[in-house]
Amino acid sequence: MLCLDGNAIPRLSAFIKIDCLRRSRKLVAARGQFDSLFRAQTGENAGARMEFERRSVARTTITKDALLFFDAQRGVFTCRVQDITNSGAGIELHSLNLLPLNFELTFDKFHTVRECRVIWRQGDFVGVAFQN
Repeated sequence: MLCLDGNAIPRLSAFIKIDCLRRSRKLVAARGQFDSLFRAQTGENAGARMEFERRSVARTTITKDALLFFDAQRGVFTCRVQDITNSGAGIELHSLNLLPLNFELTFDKFHTVRECRVIWRQGDFVGVAFQN
């Protein structure tokens, strides 16, 4: 039978904390070694994170000026298409703060028009899906 006096319990508690801290440091060190080995095998840069393509269709990178239109009272706005597929595009807006969810886009001064729906927006960059 083990008998502990009043001073033994705080010492035991401190020992447990030190042991847990030591184990967590070993885990962090092991994780760092694993990450560096993984980056070395995959050719990934040390500071870069892996990004996975979520699009179902790969986009073609282009830089083409276009016009967008969404309201007769607001007029026509310029933009630049950065990448495109048959189903959507990545568009750079030129300081256009307000953009509705649905608008029209043309590459050839309204000879042909594509109806668009906003999928995502990050600052001046917008991802759209073509409706027609």
